[in-house]
Amino acid sequence: MRKTWNYDLIKFPPDLTLWVEAYPVKTKLPRKFIESWKKKPAWEKVSDAAFTFTDPESNDEIIGVVFEAGFSENYEDLLSDMRQWLLRSDDDLQLVIIVNIQEDRKSLEKNKSHNDAKDRIASLLQECGSEKGKDDHSDILHWLSATTGRPAGTEEQSTFDDSESDAELYTAVKGKLDCNDWVGPLTVELEYWELKDSRPQRRGDKVRVIPAIKGDIPSIYISEAIPLLTVAKWPSLSRVV
Repeated sequence: MRKTWNYDLIKFPPDLTLWVEAYPVKTKLPRKFIESWKKKPAWEKVSDAAFTFTDPESNDEIIGVVFEAGFSENYEDLLSDMRQWLLRSDDDLQLVIIVNIQEDRKSLEKNKSHNDAKDRIASLLQECGSEKGKDDHSDILHWLSATTGRPAGTEEQSTFDDSESDAELYTAVKGKLDCNDWVGPLTVELEYWELKDSRPQRRGDKVRVIPAIKGDIPSIYISEAIPLLTVAKWPSLSRVV
């Protein structure tokens, strides 16, 4: 039985930790096109995250697991990205994990219609907002003007330059920010996809992880991030693969 990633139980040998990384990767894929694809395949693909292994002998970077995330993105586009990775990559890629993030915009707009939410948003814009931010949310400032009788934006002028981004600004924003005023309730589901008989196949069911975990999260195997032929060269890994 193959072991899974569990950082509480499995400690990578010091000589391996230098070669395993997790970060977004950019790679070029062959221009292979399948007629059933609605989305034109990209020549260059950039993942949202990935597990990569750099072979210490050849110095080749091997992409074993790819994460594709979408925020309120069309589900078919996420599937298209998954297919491109699995069908157009080399044999080293073992797994694509779709992170499907959906925002409840109706609940957000309903919350923003309340006067207390408008007041918080207007206060944040006046104290910390850039000119673009004030333009994008001018309706809130006009509401404040109509409510208080003051011209929009003159009650509190922002003390921050549009180009600034420092600890003081972040602290000021954090003190006034209510995330519910800016982002609706989120639902996040994971899907694990792999190749079976040269066709993409989902491993297990969709798993909801936000707002609460619903279902069993499928495993990510160490041998999917590190090629088996490479693992064989590292005796210290043989007991966990």
